[in-house]
Amino acid sequence: MQRVRRGDLRMSAQARPVEIADEDLAAAAFAGDGAALGTLIDSQAWVRPLEALFAEAYDHGRLPECRLPIMYNVLRASRPAARPAAMHTIQLLSVPAQTLRLRWPPAAADEGVFRDLCRANPDYRIELNARGEIEIMPPTGGRTGRKNTKLLSALDIWSERDGRGETVDSSTGFRLPDGATRSPDASWVRRDRLAALAAADKEGFLPLAPDFVVELRSISDSLGTLQAKMDEYLTNGVRLGWLLDPAARQVFVYRPGEPVQCLTGLECISGEPELPGFVLDLRRIWEPGF
Repeated sequence: MQRVRRGDLRMSAQARPVEIADEDLAAAAFAGDGAALGTLIDSQAWVRPLEALFAEAYDHGRLPECRLPIMYNVLRASRPAARPAAMHTIQLLSVPAQTLRLRWPPAAADEGVFRDLCRANPDYRIELNARGEIEIMPPTGGRTGRKNTKLLSALDIWSERDGRGETVDSSTGFRLPDGATRSPDASWVRRDRLAALAAADKEGFLPLAPDFVVELRSISDSLGTLQAKMDEYLTNGVRLGWLLDPAARQVFVYRPGEPVQCLTGLECISGEPELPGFVLDLRRIWEPGF
């Protein structure tokens, strides 16, 4: 994981200085402790600029990885009464090498706050798991991005021809029944289920589980973590899931009530019977492309 450098903190030009007093509490916040940081912000006992606290923490080795800027955004967003007139916008410019997990404070556990956090950090893929932890994933590399484009293109072409549903990409969030908010690499949802949603629900994170999901493993992804995520999808109502591992040329197929299938060396895979007529050419996923 990368350490945040002083130059990696960019503050909004019109933001007022935020001041913090309790150094012991701040130190706990540097460790990613959401409850401690919440108490700190609730106290409103700020006496020093936030930028100075960042710098001091870095100089004393108390700023681990890249947690505090994002934790600070989370807690500030969750407490409207504590916001200054022009709230700080802190963007993290260092890219984490692996998925970063942070505790999500109970006071911030609503869709509006989480959506604001995602919008404030558009360069990151941010999800919320059922345990109430924020998961911040690094951007994909060029080759993974190309593979995902090929995947989405194939699924969308079939979906347009089939006419029964809609394809969405990884920028779409789904609020699952277990409380998690997930953004699969590719998803397909039946049109009749989307039509049943209220207009406001269609504009936000969709309050349902997709009918079909695909996760594409990149070199920074843990296979075990992705497999657990696929299990979560099934538990929440997904009817068909594919986990694609290009490095091993493997496809893990998930269906409710059935053992997971691990298929190796395929050149194509069919979505039958859940997706009639959809066949994905895996050669476009397995090959590097450039």
